[in-house]
Amino acid sequence: MSPRASDNVIEPVGANGSAIDFLDWVATAEIHGSSLDSQDYAAIQSVAALYGHVIDSRRWDLLQLVYVSEGIYDGSQTGSARHSGLAAIVHYLSTSLQPSAHHATNVLLTSEVDGQVRGVSKYFVVRRDMSIASGFYRDLWRRTSSGWRLEVRSSHQLSTAAKQVV
Repeated sequence: MSPRASDNVIEPVGANGSAIDFLDWVATAEIHGSSLDSQDYAAIQSVAALYGHVIDSRRWDLLQLVYVSEGIYDGSQTGSARHSGLAAIVHYLSTSLQPSAHHATNVLLTSEVDGQVRGVSKYFVVRRDMSIASGFYRDLWRRTSSGWRLEVRSSHQLSTAAKQVV
């Protein structure tokens, strides 16, 4: 099984070219390939965690610790657009109304192939009006001389919960 790389969108596909469930893709990669070692797994999870801290603190100077310089953030599934290059990602994040808190969890990673690892994680964000949105990220991670960085992150929204007063 390999990813379909149309416009750098991360979509797992089977041998016949049809889309497959990401969990099946991860399970097959782990069964048929060598698994990612624990140090690399932890390093990628640390960068994944840093993503939310950088955005929530608006520390755009630290985004280079998260993305490669030619990285892509694809928010087209969540009402945004596709932003290519670190400068374009910083421009988008710094000029759009971002949620006040980003939280990511349940990070799953495939085996490393040619210096790249594919991953999926769940997220929820607390918007400025205190409503909550949830979804998942599909990621392509690249090993660089400075450590693991996001090459592509695509965001997919699952739900939006109304604000509730308790």
